[in-house]
Amino acid sequence: MTTDREEAEVVPIRPVTKAVEMGRRDFLVSLRDRLWHAMHEDKRTQPRDLPPLSRQLRDINEELEAIDARAEQEAIDAATPDEAFDPEEI
Repeated sequence: MTTDREEAEVVPIRPVTKAVEMGRRDFLVSLRDRLWHAMHEDKRTQPRDLPPLSRQLRDINEELEAIDARAEQEAIDAATPDEAFDPEEI
């Protein structure tokens, strides 16, 4: 007789420790992927664990969106040339 744990497929996921070395965004992406896997593919995940996992997934997605928005704004700011300074206008 096999248990659900034995039948659960092992899906390769980027190791979180490797993502930490690459930066915060990569770390969060790795965590997001692991949470998604736990919620949708891991047969060992108990139904009682889904609400906290969902909240964590939501929080991580919000943080990723904030990181991406900051990066986009920084790219826009870097591409915008500075205007010439005229001390006479003061």
